[in-house]
Amino acid sequence: MKKQSNILIVEDDESMREFLTDFLVNEGYNVDWSIHGGDAKKKIEHKSYDIVVTDVVMPEVDGIEVLKYVKDKSPETAVIVVTGHSTIKQAVELVKLGADDYFNKPFDIDDMLLVIKKTLKHKKFLQDRKGLEEAPGKPEKFPEIIGKAKVLHSIFEMMAKVAKTDATVLIQGESGTGKELVARAIHDRSPRSSHSLIPVNCGAIPETLLESELFGHEKGSFTGAVVRKHGLFEIADDGTIFLDEIGEMSFFLQVKLLRILETGTFRRIGDTKDLTVNVRIIAATNKDLRSAVERKEFREDLYYRLNVFPINLPPLRERKEDVPLLTEWFLKKHKSSEKPVGISDGAVELLNKYSWPGNVRELENVIERAAILSLGMDITEEHLPIEIKYSSNSMLYSGETYDKPFKDAKAEFEKAYLEKLLKKTSYDITRASKFAGVTRAYVYEMLKKYNIDYKRK
Repeated sequence: MKKQSNILIVEDDESMREFLTDFLVNEGYNVDWSIHGGDAKKKIEHKSYDIVVTDVVMPEVDGIEVLKYVKDKSPETAVIVVTGHSTIKQAVELVKLGADDYFNKPFDIDDMLLVIKKTLKHKKFLQDRKGLEEAPGKPEKFPEIIGKAKVLHSIFEMMAKVAKTDATVLIQGESGTGKELVARAIHDRSPRSSHSLIPVNCGAIPETLLESELFGHEKGSFTGAVVRKHGLFEIADDGTIFLDEIGEMSFFLQVKLLRILETGTFRRIGDTKDLTVNVRIIAATNKDLRSAVERKEFREDLYYRLNVFPINLPPLRERKEDVPLLTEWFLKKHKSSEKPVGISDGAVELLNKYSWPGNVRELENVIERAAILSLGMDITEEHLPIEIKYSSNSMLYSGETYDKPFKDAKAEFEKAYLEKLLKKTSYDITRASKFAGVTRAYVYEMLKKYNIDYKRK
């Protein structure tokens, strides 16, 4: 059973305290509450919490003191601060003191829930990274990234060098190759690591909402803008903002982003004053931005501003030697009990032959699903998805096949098919011919043609 997260609400206003407590309990969290910071400190001393949500102005012991106490006694506990009198200066001070996020009263409870979920997800990520210290194949500089393929060595070197700077980074790679993981690794080793990394998926948010999310808005600037909203660039001040799927950003927002890159300034929606921020930008895309520029789908000036330090991540099919390492790690990560789950040689062979169009993300999903289907036993071929089981002729899905003349690709497929077929039928020619729907004579002819040893192994 999945462990419920523990949350402590510290709020002297009874109606707000009861509302937050009831809401989060209904969302499935274990929730305790305190009416002031002194009581909160006692609870924190005797119980471990994943998140503390605290008001600032309270009797006896205020929220600032709670924040300092938590970060001193339990630094792995996240703290979300709620205040009714926030300014940018105060927000910066809260972040410097270790606050993971903050909200102005009144706030949208759905926004609060989203931040809590993201905070818990990041906490789990940090715990997983710590567990990777024991994982095989980990590079010393980046233990959170599993892989020892030669193609990764130069990438790790570039990451280590650029992490020490404030240079803008553009991470390019197919979906599922780990672009956000690389962005976090760079941020965590940068001089800005004590501040927030704010991830934004530019392709998942409508343009009208994305502008408000990134740059904020003034009260009354549009219908529904009932309070001033601080944008993510303000919140990320002195930290890093990660703009994923940057290729999906509209031309209008590209202009505003270009201005931040060039001057460090922007305006909230409905404001007439410029705001200045010190934010490092790491962008990522699964598109070929250079081609997008040529097609007039992406601004050329923004492309060159973003492409200061490009990092190109290879697809999993180009680092096949890492499939076993990744498989072993995902088996440990998704085990349902203390007993380790193994995997058969046949299943490993299929995983190695598959071309992984969804890359590392697809491999993780496959292993998680297979671990569930195996009911705690070793994973075998039958637990793998059909597209993997019956693509052992996985070369058909591989880019390598299409780089060859048809005659050579056909011969390669026939040989691989026969070898797999013989293994599947225990080298019984009669069974093999029936399964393939051809005559025994044809099977013998192909075995001879490709010099395949068909005697029982």
